[in-house]
Amino acid sequence: MPKLYVANCTKQDHHFLFRVPEINRESPFHMKIGVGKCEQIYKEDSTDVLDAIIRQHTDYGLVRVDEVDRTKEFIGMCYQIDKPINVDAIVRAINHNDEVLAQRGVELRKETAVAISEQAAREAREVGGALTSMEVSIEEVVENGDTAKINESVEVVAEGQAPRSRRAQK
Repeated sequence: MPKLYVANCTKQDHHFLFRVPEINRESPFHMKIGVGKCEQIYKEDSTDVLDAIIRQHTDYGLVRVDEVDRTKEFIGMCYQIDKPINVDAIVRAINHNDEVLAQRGVELRKETAVAISEQAAREAREVGGALTSMEVSIEEVVENGDTAKINESVEVVAEGQAPRSRRAQK
């Protein structure tokens, strides 16, 4: 009978909850999977049962381990049948997730700068003024002596306006 192995590719513990077909239980089964760990889920069972467990999590990002390198989105968990997942695959997925989250952060900061600019432009129009451009700076404040990881500026320019020349960074 096959075994199902699931690896946690996030930076926090994951509580893997699942139901097993034909077992009437009020609460789902539970397996805690630590950061970067791989665990056998449930027990050796039929392919149908293991496929049912997998289907419960595919909508939430569970991918086959051989799809890790082809996946563009965040990979929370990956699985493999009959063989524990190689540590290298888990590390690749965690590094991939770091890149995905960093890019998502850049995009969210740009969207935030546009929203702030639009609100400021609306308020300026209400008092008869105009806003042609706005620069939003985001800097991570670090108190423990580490190096700041985020220090960027986003310039939002009104349609038909030229961007300002960049100021020297401090």
